Amino acid sequence: MDSECSSLLDELQTIWNDVGETDAEKDVMLLELEQECLEIYRRKVVQANGHRTQLRQSIVDSEGEIVTICSALGETPVHLRQNKEALKEELKFITTQLEGMRERRNRRLGQFLKVVEQIHCISKEISPENGPSEILLDEHDLSLRKLEDLQKQLDLLQKEKVEEEVRRLEGVKASKMKDLVLKKKLELDELCRRTHLVDQTNLSTESAVEAY
Repeated sequence: MDSECSSLLDELQTIWNDVGETDAEKDVMLLELEQECLEIYRRKVVQANGHRTQLRQSIVDSEGEIVTICSALGETPVHLRQNKEALKEELKFITTQLEGMRERRNRRLGQFLKVVEQIHCISKEISPENGPSEILLDEHDLSLRKLEDLQKQLDLLQKEKVEEEVRRLEGVKASKMKDLVLKKKLELDELCRRTHLVDQTNLSTESAVEAY
């Protein structure tokens, strides 16, 4: 690059000589050229520094999100800083880790939503007149301990639902048995009535025969 710049300056000097520029005018134009070059370098430095700042901020933001996700999952954040790596490589590494943590959080959130939905459904089945109790899902607490608490609540509701169903079936069974007993009693009464009528008819016939 130095040889190319030197060649361009030589060509510029030749042009100025042909034009008849004085040494003072040449010095002014060279100073302007130097200032323009410095300004270009300065802009490039500012741009490069801005890009470096963005990379560092992206790394910090990604690390912060990983810490937040770990906290929500109830886990201890791991040390992710790779000081010996270039910023691009470090960001690439942390971005991969972040994507993995996001997937884990989404899976855990799906487990929470499934349990909460079951709790709502069973609560509505048990007490339709009252409606299901509202369960506020805190996405900042997706720990296994919290999930286990909700699962225990679901287990209790499922047990209550089964017990309620057993009581209902026992009630239905008792009602059907009562209806069956009443039906059989009516059949027995009808049978007895018919038998009594037959006996009365036979008795009347026998009396008539004896009279002859």
